[in-house]
Amino acid sequence: MKKQPSLGIFWIYHRRVLAFKVPVGAVAAVRGVKDSDYAHADLWTEVVIKQPKLAGKEYWVIPRGRIIFREKYGIFAIFASTSIVTDPELLGKIIRCFHLPPKDRVRAITDRHYDPPDDDLFDE
Repeated sequence: MKKQPSLGIFWIYHRRVLAFKVPVGAVAAVRGVKDSDYAHADLWTEVVIKQPKLAGKEYWVIPRGRIIFREKYGIFAIFASTSIVTDPELLGKIIRCFHLPPKDRVRAITDRHYDPPDDDLFDE
């Protein structure tokens, strides 16, 4: 039996997907969009428990992203850091991990919010 597509959040660590997901059918739409209640900041502790080498790092320094579903268009959107969106292999891993449908129903969108900060983030 084919698994239902999921929504949620993820990080990419050593080219592996660290995912927190919920089936799309278990999420109510708000204004035509289905999104999980997961937040990267809230789940970081669980990631560090599973990946102890990340202890002492902040959740935003690892490439990450979120998957939502836009009901009107029947499209799953992967919002993620630039390094993920521009890497077809990583996108494939995310699509498989979240059991997303064929690529014509998936959009990968760069969102700078998910990019790790530059070294000069606070320089003027």
